[in-house]
Amino acid sequence: MKKFTWIMVCWCLAIGAYAQKPMQLSSPDGKIQVTLHAETTQMNYDVAYQGAAILSGNKAALSVNGKQLPIKVTGQKTVSKHQSFRPVVAFKFSQIEKDYNELTLTMKDGYSMIWRAYNEGIAYRYVTRLKGEMEVDNEIIELGVPNDYLLHLQEDNKFTSAFENPYIHVKQNEWTKD
Repeated sequence: MKKFTWIMVCWCLAIGAYAQKPMQLSSPDGKIQVTLHAETTQMNYDVAYQGAAILSGNKAALSVNGKQLPIKVTGQKTVSKHQSFRPVVAFKFSQIEKDYNELTLTMKDGYSMIWRAYNEGIAYRYVTRLKGEMEVDNEIIELGVPNDYLLHLQEDNKFTSAFENPYIHVKQNEWTKD
């Protein structure tokens, strides 16, 4: 009986360790790295550029039809893609070329989170396979800036602004909103 109990404890620990294993995504040039941690009702993620943390302790979650969608990853797939398109109104370029790596996380409750890492930044979106009408109540996004991160702020205490105030440069942990 002791042997069976010991095997069950080891099996549960192994399943728990696998469930909390972080997922990784990098930009095509490898300079941007995203580390994802699935929690019960939110996706926690960190973003680094060339190994230095630029966003840490970030959270993403979605509330639909009065309840927050659970985060239970049942599958993942990573692909590298090249996208080319012509904008309706040409700006600097008439043809836009984009390379990115994409991580699709399939969730148990009929939806997916698709994460993309470009050489210029990251993006994510939700894709659903749920039937019927849905009402998105809230999309939760929390961005965490490291305490010693240098902020470039334009402070204005007036209701209307021409956005012509000078920028101040202050570390995040030293900034206080007056």
